[in-house]
This record gives sequence, structure tokens and C-alpha cells, in this order.
Amino acid sequence: MNSSTLSTSTLGHSTGQRTPESQDSELTSSATQTSKILNQMKSELQEQKQRKRFLKELHTKRVQFLRKELDYLKASEELKMLSLMYNGIQYAMSYVYSKETVKNTDEEINEVISRIELANEINTDKTEKEEEALNEEGCYYKTGSITHISTDCILIDDFYTYNIIDYSTNNLKIGDKIYYLLYLRDPNAKPKVRKIICVINDDWNNENINVKNDVHTCMTSTNIVVKVTKREGRIAIVEPNNIRIDLCTVRSDFIPIVGDWLVLDCLVELNNKSEDWMGEILEINGIKPLRSQLNCGVISKYNPDNKVGIINKNIIFYKRLCGMGYIPCVGDNVVTESIESDQGQYKWRSLAITPLIQAPKKLITLTNNFPPSILDAELLKNKYGIVIDDKLEFNLGIEEEGTLEVSIQNNASYAHLLQSGSFVPQKTPSQLSLESPIYTSISTVINPSESVTYTFKCKPQFIGTSEEQFIFNFKDFKIARVFHININTKNISQKFNSASIQQKREKFSLPDLNELIETTCIPGVRPSKPPAFVKIRNGIFKIPRYIWNTVYDIMQNKLSPTEREIAIGNQLPCLQKELSFETYKDRFHILLFLEEISLIIHIQRYNMKSAILRRCGDYLMLKVPGLAEKRPSLMVGDKVVVSFQWDSSKENPKYEGFIHKIKSTELFLKFNQKFHHEYNGEDCQVSFIISNASLQRCHVGINLAINRLGPDILFPTRVVQKEPQFYLEEYENEEKSIDVQLCHNESISSNIFKKPMSSTGTKMNPNFETNLANTNDGKINIADATISRTPNGSITQTNDELKPYIIQIKKRKLNWFNKKLNYYQKEAVKNIILGLARPLPYIIFGPPGTGKTVTICETILQILTIIPESRLLVATPSNSSANLITERLLHSNILKPGDMVRLIAYHCLNTNMIPEELLPYCATAELAEEGTADRFYHDKNGIKMNCPMSVLGRHRITIGTCNILGILHNMGFPRGHFSHILVDEAGQATEPEIMIPLNFIHSDYGQVVLAGDPMQLGPIVQSQLGSFFGLGVSFLSRLLQQFPYQRDPDGFETCYDPRLVTKLVMNYRSLPEILHLPNMLFYESELQPQLSSENSEEAKLLEMLRAELPEKDGSPSAIIFHGVNGENYQDSESPSWYNPEEAAQVYLYLSKLYKYGLEPDDIGIITPYYKQVVQIRDLLLELNLKLPKISSVEAFQGQERKVIIISAVRSCNNLVDEDVKHSLGFVASPTRLNVAITRARALLIILGNPKLLVLDPYWRSLLTYCIDCGGYTGCNFSLS
Repeated sequence: MNSSTLSTSTLGHSTGQRTPESQDSELTSSATQTSKILNQMKSELQEQKQRKRFLKELHTKRVQFLRKELDYLKASEELKMLSLMYNGIQYAMSYVYSKETVKNTDEEINEVISRIELANEINTDKTEKEEEALNEEGCYYKTGSITHISTDCILIDDFYTYNIIDYSTNNLKIGDKIYYLLYLRDPNAKPKVRKIICVINDDWNNENINVKNDVHTCMTSTNIVVKVTKREGRIAIVEPNNIRIDLCTVRSDFIPIVGDWLVLDCLVELNNKSEDWMGEILEINGIKPLRSQLNCGVISKYNPDNKVGIINKNIIFYKRLCGMGYIPCVGDNVVTESIESDQGQYKWRSLAITPLIQAPKKLITLTNNFPPSILDAELLKNKYGIVIDDKLEFNLGIEEEGTLEVSIQNNASYAHLLQSGSFVPQKTPSQLSLESPIYTSISTVINPSESVTYTFKCKPQFIGTSEEQFIFNFKDFKIARVFHININTKNISQKFNSASIQQKREKFSLPDLNELIETTCIPGVRPSKPPAFVKIRNGIFKIPRYIWNTVYDIMQNKLSPTEREIAIGNQLPCLQKELSFETYKDRFHILLFLEEISLIIHIQRYNMKSAILRRCGDYLMLKVPGLAEKRPSLMVGDKVVVSFQWDSSKENPKYEGFIHKIKSTELFLKFNQKFHHEYNGEDCQVSFIISNASLQRCHVGINLAINRLGPDILFPTRVVQKEPQFYLEEYENEEKSIDVQLCHNESISSNIFKKPMSSTGTKMNPNFETNLANTNDGKINIADATISRTPNGSITQTNDELKPYIIQIKKRKLNWFNKKLNYYQKEAVKNIILGLARPLPYIIFGPPGTGKTVTICETILQILTIIPESRLLVATPSNSSANLITERLLHSNILKPGDMVRLIAYHCLNTNMIPEELLPYCATAELAEEGTADRFYHDKNGIKMNCPMSVLGRHRITIGTCNILGILHNMGFPRGHFSHILVDEAGQATEPEIMIPLNFIHSDYGQVVLAGDPMQLGPIVQSQLGSFFGLGVSFLSRLLQQFPYQRDPDGFETCYDPRLVTKLVMNYRSLPEILHLPNMLFYESELQPQLSSENSEEAKLLEMLRAELPEKDGSPSAIIFHGVNGENYQDSESPSWYNPEEAAQVYLYLSKLYKYGLEPDDIGIITPYYKQVVQIRDLLLELNLKLPKISSVEAFQGQERKVIIISAVRSCNNLVDEDVKHSLGFVASPTRLNVAITRARALLIILGNPKLLVLDPYWRSLLTYCIDCGGYTGCNFSLS
């Protein structure tokens, strides 16, 4: 409305119809209305100006970023594209104008930027006009013209984009007038084109389509039941209506396959002409199963060839969906989660299978386990008057030899002919030989009342009980005899007292709860004085009393582990709910409280009822037995509380002392100064209190994660693909490289899916080349622009002829620092730099020996080089893994002084935790707010002490444990300070622990990389209740178990979405025979051994040891299972177990290996129990044998040895159930088993009782493999 309109309509009147008074009145009213209209127009104009100003400011920032990129290119020596600006712009312009020369490069770059700015203003005006037309939610039927076509989208009227490119769009060309459907879901968002209905011309058959422009209809959310009929890569095609579902863009908890019945969560158009009022499906938000069930069952069929089986005769399952390490077997009891699916005669499909591991109801005999033919009772009977001695036993030491005479008496009235005698063949080496007669093939006549004597000799070869059989062949019958052989350790060492061989533990009495919670002490002297001013203090997370009471009630009632889990779930309902963004905070706080309670109660086991402190300079020193073995596990900063029993009638004060130093078994403490003066060597009681600082940081991490990371990172459900951060080229041609270059008109996503999808998704439109035509004047027409996605996922328009400039600016050349990287390692690095799925965490799935840490280090160096503005935070769960990364980066010789800092805690000082070469790169943090304290200095080892934020923040790379990095939050490091967060060994950190470093990332533009192996040991969690309810599951493992990180062999060539996961598969550690078993059990047989079984050093070592290994044709067995029928014991004062027979067998193997020239560093001994570690160590020391490393599975994770010896210890099957419930040892712990059997390079020797371990489905697979490969030795055993 303008002024002329107002003057003719509002102010105009007809003569003779109104009085002057009414005219004056009307004029006044009209003036008021005019004023209101003008004010409204003015307000709208101001709003439009503000909107334009905001868009200009936003665009200015983008232009600044572009200029910054150009500046980087000008300064870059490596690229040498814009070093003098002239050559650089001429190189860029050659993509479009091959024959033109550019005189003034600065003016040309400014011209490009100005044209982009102008295009933005034009597009802003267009946006404003379109927004005026579409401002209400719903569907719109419109007509328009195609103004641009590219490989992955179509532009309509230079504004709307249609992203579905398939066979229906092949015939479209620029200029076509079309009738299309678009919908608006959010008034603040841009409308989306759902469908091109027809072309309005004679080429398309549209007689039955009534074209009505600007028709508006409503839409609604609804559920639709469908069935999957086909999979094309990541596209699932369902019926009815042949709907195509892109699994990369929908929410889902599982990967659907053909036959599955689904429920689609859809946004649909309302159509009153349809019977069900449902029109076009506009958007599919998510999918879920139509029906699901969770039940127990028995495997009724399993085909190992096609790896398909049946549960309860009605549920079909596939091996790849079984739990880690589990190979199904008919008769196994399992728990299965299944969904409704049409799989031929079966109507349910299993999504997950977990074996039920149960101890047998009756004890099985652990001595006789011969094949059925050997145990034939008829064969063992005396016959026809022939009587043969039947009490045949050898009881020898390992280095003794013995003989035994067997009498064959003829009590019949007639003679018998003994034709021959022979040992029954067996797979294990025989320990018996026949001394006389020498020739058993010569027949012997035994007359009535006469006897013949056979002499047998036993030469022990292995410890434990075994049995062998000899058959006497008479003319008309046979008689068998069984020799019982017991080889003991009496002449080696007997390291246990018979009085302590019992299975009862000393009862641990819970301390008084009130005393435990509310202990009041006279405070001691801390190792370092806490600062008065801290920029950001952690909140105080005190364990609620109701949780204390709940745990104490459960423990005092002596419930079984299963009953405890049920009881705690009933008392704390949050734990029974599914983990979600809504329950995330409360659930993890409770789990951390349970962990803290468990740690507090556990440390009480080491309290000392009687102790004496000794003076040592300024300290009081306390000797603690077992401290060297971390029993108890204490560190600098932990506390001890000392009390006395002087006079029970008076108040008994308690004194708090802080640990300042730890040496072997001695603690150096500082108490209140008065206590130091008054204490005079009196006997006292000591209790230990560990610091909860690490758990407090975990609480803070959980709170921050909710606000900083949000549901998209914590619970990702889909991938929103972004434009690559950079376009990568390599200096050398790779065999299997995936080049992502948009200038060659290829879709980025087309290269990551399987061929069925990529063939359709990347088909070149025949009209595409017409889009590259220039305008008549040779200038670039900014308005005719193609579509691309910005880093935040929004749609922007960029001209095809400007693409070479932008690509040139974002192009980087990869110069590999480690020239030995394999294809998969390089792909991981390139995928991280591309960042197509950011900000979702990228996972490097690194099985044993595949070079995961090498890949992480290369990633760090490439990011450092390619992205000069980057800052990297590298976190690990342990100091040892942080040291390893620091050493690898240091040895690369790429970093400059000041690039890297290794952040350490104060308790690491004056210990051997940090290698000497790393000390100059180490630093401790100053917690005091900057400006309130000045304590920065370099110590004698070069460590930077008390670094403020201004010092630590300068480094490009900061490395530390997840826990110590939490101090950066207290120092005030802002969110977004670090551009990249990389976590190595992420599978070993609890989720709250890993949130500590992840909270420093900015979820809008930061990038997270997690490296680890979910099939190896997870986080160490003290609380069994906490572990059961999810604290023992790492963030990395949880992501890989859910969509979109799940394994999908039908959707991806690598089975994982390469935008999210790279699985490293080339193993450089083990011989193929050793690798085959864990590869089959845990890694879908995808690992590729790189060591030769013939020419490698490991193969030569194995050949050298052939004489000591079981006989086998071809190469010697690289994996040996040595059956030991021993006994396991438990001392009254210790909950741990040991097995003297297995310890002695370790000694025998070790002594043989040393004879062949192997050194202690070449050998590792793994056992699950600390008591067995002590047993083996003491035995070797007593026999003056050099000690190799002897430790638990946890201590060997990440390490390797030429030879590994495993002692499984457990030998009584009535105790297996306890192992299952408490997750002790190897039994029922597939991750422990995996780590144990993947440490060996050349030879793996496993000692254990096969008749017990076969009860476990994971060990059953191991035993089967060893027997099939000829690698079984030791006591008699048969899988039958």
C-alpha cells in the first residue's frame, strides 16, 4: 500500500452524501488509521533491515574465514599454490579459463569474494520473498522451473532443492516446467521438496493429473506397518508402496534385513480423498520392530558352514549376531532378543544371543575321560581263567622314573595263546613304554597255573593325573588294563601348607556405617596446600545416605550376586530404566556412588589392627605388607587414620595423616605437628581412606556432558553428512585410495556405500554439462548456483565455476609421515580429516596387533600440519598409554619445541611412572586462579611445575590421562579451546571418565576421535553392582552396539560406515595359527595375518622348538593346550586361588625355553589370580630360574611376547559357578580370554583342566581348535 492508494481510497468521498461534521470526523479517523498502517510498515521495514544486517554479519564472518584460508595458502610452502599470489590465482583460474592470464591476483581474489557477497544479498532477497509466501506448516503443491541440475540435487526456481536423484529424474533438464510437492515442518526452517509429480509439457503423460498451483494441505505424524523386501546398500525397500528408507538418515536401534516387519514413524500428508486419509509420505523419522520378545531357549540346529542356526525350533539366528567370542553349539542354553521377521518357515529373527553359562548340577569325574571304546567294561574283565593285575598305578615326581610289573596268570585248565600286546593310541604323548618282553609280536603260550610278567616303565613328561591303556591280545579274546599315572611336584617344590588347603575364607566384617561415614579426625598435613582462589571449583558429590543404607542392607543379608542385583534395582528404580538422555545424569551419578562405596569398603580389608610408626626425618613411616603388589593400592594424597586403645573410658581421638611418598612397602606420612611431637612408638590401629578426587571429576564430567555434548553426541541416531573439511590428495598413488574431489563431479557419499547404492546414487545426469555454460559476457552468473551443504548442515548456493576456487582453497596434500602405514590405517586418517559425520565421534576399531596407536599418532601429526589453527587434546585411561603416545610422537621428529606438553599429576613425581626422556616435556598444572599465585618454575629434571593456563594453553598438543585433564576445567579452559579430542584405549575408560576430556570440545565445530577395541578388556570397575548396571561398558563399546555405528555387512563394503568407523584388519603380531582362533571368535574372521608361517623370525623360532612340542605333520603347532589335572587351593587369609601343579608345569616349560636361548623378556606368564602369580614367582626364585614378567591379564593388555604361557588355575567344577557370578578368572569372561590369547607372537601355551574349562562355551571353542590342529597334550581328554 502506497500514499497514492491512501489518498484515493481512504481520503476520497462522494459529494452530497455526507455532512461536513461527518466528513471531519471521518478525516480524523482516517488519519489515525493511516498513522497506524504507516507505523506498522515502518516496523516491518526495520525488522527486515535487522534481518538483513544479521545475515550480512554472518556472511562477513564467512568471508573472513575465506580470507583466512587464502592467507594460509599464501604462506604455505608445502602447497606452493599462492606463494606469490600470481601463480596461485592463475592455477586456480585454469580450472575455468585455461587460456586466460590474470594480471592482478589480489584484485581477482577480492572480486571472487565480492561476487560471493553479492550472490548472498541476491539469495537473501529471494529468501525473504519466498518466506512471505510459505509461512504455515503443511504441504504445498506448486509449479516451477528447473534452474539447475547436479549429481546429487535439483534446483527449482533458484531456491528449492530436490535431493532424491533416481531413475524418475533422469529425463529432467534445465528449463522444464514442473509440478511438485513441498512441505514445511517448521516455520523457521526452509521448505523441503518431497516429490516432482510431473513435467508440464507434452513429453510426460500427465493427463490424469490435475495441476493446481499453491494448493495447501495439512500433515500429521503416524505409524505405518511395512515389510522389508529388498536391501540396496544402505537403502531398505519396504512394501506396501515400494517405500525407500535411507538407513543413514533415520533413527533405529537395529539393522533391518529382508523379511523384517517394521513400524515406520512417519510424517504424512492428510488426504481426504484416500480411504485412510493418508496421502504422500513426507518424511521417515525412525523405524522399530513390529513385535519383539526376550526369552531363554535352546539351540536346536546350527550349520557352521552358512553360520545359521535355530533356537527353540522357531527363531532363526545368524552367527554374526552372537555375543563376542561365542560359537553356537546344539544344546546350548541361550538368552535371545528377537523380532518378528518372515524368514521362510521361521517367523522370528534373533537380534542378539548370549550363552547361559551354568555349572553342572552334579559333579563330573575329573579323572577318567577316555573315549567310549576305552571304558568298555567288558574289555576290562578277566576272561576264560586269565587273571591280570588291575591295580596299576604310578605315583612319581616330575624328574623320577618308575617301573611296574604286571602279572598275567592262567587259572584255567587249558593253555591260552597270548599273541601280542599294544598301547591304545592317544593324541597326547605317552608316558609309558614296555620294558619286557621286548618283542610283543611273538606269541607266548601260557599253560595252566603258569604266569607271564610284563614290565612297564613310566617316564614323566607332564604334571598331573592321566591314564593310559594297554590291550593284551589273546587268540580268541582281548583284555585291557588301565594305568593310572600321577606325576606330582614333590621333588620340585611344595609351596603350600596342608593346613591352609581349605576353601573357607576368613569372614570380613563390615565396619560400622556411622563410623565409616562420619569419622572425625584431627587433620594432617597435605602434600600440597590447596589454593585459596580457584577459577572453577568442582561441586561436592557426597554419597546420599539412602544409597549407603541400601548397599549395607544388601551386604549384611548375605544375598547372592543375582539377588543383590535385583534388590538394588528395586531400591534404586533409575537403574532399571533404559539408559537414555533423560536418565543419563541420574543413572551415572548413582553408578559412581556405588563405585565409591565399593572402593571404600574394599580398602577396609587392608586395615591394620596393630602397627607401629617409625620416624624418618620429617615423616612418620608405616610399613604395609603387600603394598609393593598394590594390595592395598594407594597413592600420594591418600590418607591413613590412626587411633589408639589407651583408655576405653576416655575419648579416643583419631589422627589423619596424608601420604607424601611411597617406597616399596613403606608409606611416608605427615600428621598434625602436635602428633609428630607426642607420638613415641606406641602400638596403634590404622585404617586407610583413598582420595575420591577422580570420582568427583567424573561426576562433574557427567553434568557438563548433558549441557555441552547433548543427545546428538551421547545418543546419536543418524548421520547428517557434512561437506568435507578439506579435499585431500596424496603425493603417491595408492592402490585402493578413495579420492573425494567434487571438481570431478562425484558425490562424496557415493564412495562409501556398497556398489548397488553407489551405482544409482552417483549416476551422471546427461544434462549436467549444460550447467557449466558461461554467460554471454564471460562472467560467472552467481544467481545460477549449485547447491552444497555448509558445516552446520544448512544449504548454501555456490556457483559451479566458483567451485574450483573453493576446492583449491580447501585442498590439502597428504604427505605421510609414517611411510609404512597400510591402506586401512591411511583410510582412518583420511576419514578423520574429511570429517563427513562431524561432530559425531569417529572410531578407530583397532584389534590386537593392527597398529591402532600408530594410526592415532599419524592422525595427530596430520591434523597438526593440515589444520594450522588446531589444538589437540590427547587423553588415555592410564599413564602408560599416555607415555606411549608421547614417545611415539617424540620419535617422529616432526614436532618442534613447545608443540607438545605431557600433563602429569603430582603423585607421578619422584616415581618411575614417567620415562626419563619424557620429563622435559612434562608439566604439572597450577590450580590457583591465574594472577593469584606465582609458583611456576622448572625442576631439576626439566619438568615445568605449577603451569598456569597461559603457559599450558600455548601448546598445540596436550597429552594426559582422562582424569588429570579434568584440572583444565578447574583452571578455566573454555569449551572449544581444543579443536580436536583424541582418546586412545577408549575401550578401557568408563563413560563418566571419558566425558572429562570430551567436554572441552565444542559440539558445533569440534571433532572427537576414539580409538580402542571393544572386544578386549573394558574399564576396571570395583563395584560388581556398578559393573552390572553399565559402569563397566565404555562409551566406545556402547556406540558400536547401537545405530548408526552398528556393523552392517549388507550396507558397507567394510561392514562399518566409513564416515564413523574404520576397522584396522592387518595384524603384524602373531603367526596365522595363533591369530586364527581369536579372529574367528571375536573379529568375524576379518583380520589378515602379516607374519609368514614359513619365513618369519617367529616361524623359525617355532621350528627350533619342535622337539618340545606335540608331534605334528608339517609346521609345529603354534598354539598348545596342555591339560593339567591338578588341584586349586585357597589360603584362609586370601580370597585368591593357586594351583601348584600348573605352577610346576610353568617351571618345566620355562626351563626348556631358556635352554633354546630365549631370554626373560621374550616370555610372558599370564594368570588370573594374584596368588598364582606369587606361587609361580616364588617357585622360580627357589629354583634359581630367571623371572620373566608374571602378571594378570590387565597388566599384559597392549603388550606382546614371543612366547606366552597361560595358567588358568581353576580345577574344581563346583567352584565354576562362583567364577560366573563374580566374573573371576578367565571363566565366563570372553574379553579376558581374548586379551590372553592375543599376546603371543610365535608360541602360545595354555595350562588348564580341560574337563572343567570345556563347560564354558568360549573355552570349548579353544579346546576344539587345539585338538583339531594337533596342539593338545597333557592329561587324557576327549570332546566326545
